[in-house]
Amino acid sequence: MQPQHLRRPCLKTFPGLPESDDLRELKKSNAVVLTERPPKESPEWHAQRAKTLCVSELAGIMGMDNDSEHTRNKILRAKRGEYVFKYNEFGLKAMAAGKEFEPIALEWAKQLFPWTPFVKFGSLRHKRWPLLQGEPDGLGINPITGRWMPIEIKTRCWPSIEEAVPYQSVLDIPLKHVIQCQAYSELVDADWSILFSFSRNHGYKAYYIPRDKYFWENWVETILAQFELDILPPQVRNKEPLRCYLEEFLNTKVIPL
Repeated sequence: MQPQHLRRPCLKTFPGLPESDDLRELKKSNAVVLTERPPKESPEWHAQRAKTLCVSELAGIMGMDNDSEHTRNKILRAKRGEYVFKYNEFGLKAMAAGKEFEPIALEWAKQLFPWTPFVKFGSLRHKRWPLLQGEPDGLGINPITGRWMPIEIKTRCWPSIEEAVPYQSVLDIPLKHVIQCQAYSELVDADWSILFSFSRNHGYKAYYIPRDKYFWENWVETILAQFELDILPPQVRNKEPLRCYLEEFLNTKVIPL
């Protein structure tokens, strides 16, 4: 019989089934599965998104996204219907590349982590902070603890899809990806998450990112409370303490595989 600390949730059923063992295990975490959601990009989808804060928007809200379109002010204005994000040609190509290569990257990840399948449940919502929701690229199992372990795939396409290489060291990882991984770990009550950097012509690099409860409790929950009460200032003030904290976290806690 498998030792208790190596046992894991049953993954023999298809993800997303209302009564599957997978969902019963997932509901024990901080996440709630959104079993019904409108078709992507539909008016109903946009209306639902406007009422929530997506995991991918969290870094912009915190002032840690270098994309000029993902500032706190623009995100808040977009949710009020006052702004439409403008993506340049490279941004559109990057989104298309992500959509095309993400399934390929996930297959590579399955080879790197043969001890766990990666399943998808769709969009998840936080129990304590229901305004926060996100859709991990996959959920695997930590073989030591038996707890969920989200994987976030980042397809590289700079300076071009042909020349792009995966993040070669922790110093290459943008801080926004760290925040995203932390949010997914919080959603499913994970000890670790996996950042999987993939390029079409130059393979992949993977990194273990440990959950940082101090970061969540002292930075993220303050932001979520202000967002929920609609009192979040449109501009981010004094980003340096958070930037320094995240850079130190990258240098000392993140583990390359």
